[in-house]
Amino acid sequence: MKCDGYAPWVTATGNTITCNSLSIINSGAFIDSSDGVSLSQNVITGANGDGILLKNCTITLTSNTVSDNTESGVNCLDGTVLTSNSNTYKSNKSHGLKINSSTATISMTNDTLSSNKENGVNANASTVTMSECTVKSNNKSNGDSTQAGICITQGAKVSLNSCSVSSNKDYGIYVTQSSSSTVSGCTVNSNSNDGIYVIQSSKATISSCSISGNENGIYLTSSATGSVKDCNICNNSSYGIYKANAAGTFNFSGNTTSNPQGDRI
Repeated sequence: MKCDGYAPWVTATGNTITCNSLSIINSGAFIDSSDGVSLSQNVITGANGDGILLKNCTITLTSNTVSDNTESGVNCLDGTVLTSNSNTYKSNKSHGLKINSSTATISMTNDTLSSNKENGVNANASTVTMSECTVKSNNKSNGDSTQAGICITQGAKVSLNSCSVSSNKDYGIYVTQSSSSTVSGCTVNSNSNDGIYVIQSSKATISSCSISGNENGIYLTSSATGSVKDCNICNNSSYGIYKANAAGTFNFSGNTTSNPQGDRI
């Protein structure tokens, strides 16, 4: 199916859209002021804009592929409540999933975000929970914005559980601008810059993670606070944990580290 214009544009309650292949000439799917919407097993590709644009809606996305759109795979605006399960967001020209609202709440399970030109997940001022997600090989462009597998900014609250964040150009997980993150049981490896970078009065609670093959495993600076507990931080190219003088209070316990420059805490 090839679509010109929004495909589809949903403004009603209780719609289910299943098993379509949408090759889109203009804008992608727009879900606005709707509750109980479900999109499953669709392929959404080639939009001149975001693949899926969400606003003031409650929606479930399941087993969709959203790829090769000229902006983000999914863009969540004000009032979005999104449950995302087993979707693939890949090769979009901006972010895989973009959340840009303090009134957006996102829950993701077993999603894959890969090979997007900017960040896999860009969470601004929102509340996001990710479980068993794979975020890999994002940041294929050389833009001026922060490049990370997962970028958490502008006071966002993000919880990562048992996720894999790997082979992203620049940072694995970047936490900034008074945001807070909980990173538990995650694997953060082979990102070209630091595995986890915490800055600008943000808070990070990091536990039971495996962090390897990055430049620094964890880098803390600029009034960042939090804790690092029971992590295996080994075989990074420089430091395992680097706590700059400008960082705030961090608690460290039960970690195993083995890196060329040791730790600076």
